[in-house]
Amino acid sequence: MFAALTQLGVGPELIAPTLLIPLGAVALAAIAFGLGGQGVAQQIVEDGYQKSDEAKQRIEEQRDREDGSSESSFERADRGSEQPRRPR
Repeated sequence: MFAALTQLGVGPELIAPTLLIPLGAVALAAIAFGLGGQGVAQQIVEDGYQKSDEAKQRIEEQRDREDGSSESSFERADRGSEQPRRPR
């Protein structure tokens, strides 16, 4: 639309600012939204990592209870191949 109106010679000195002002406003709004949302995005990512760690701990605890052992799988791995690993 911008190019067509400019080629037709319909007010080229008015068309450019008329279309560039809203375009600039949208760009500034996007930047403001991105900068303003940093804290929220950071909190979402941190919560995700925390929930992931909690889920890993629950899985380890469940595996330890199923094995009947009080040692973690990390401790079993440190000992090497003394105990065969159970299939998953």
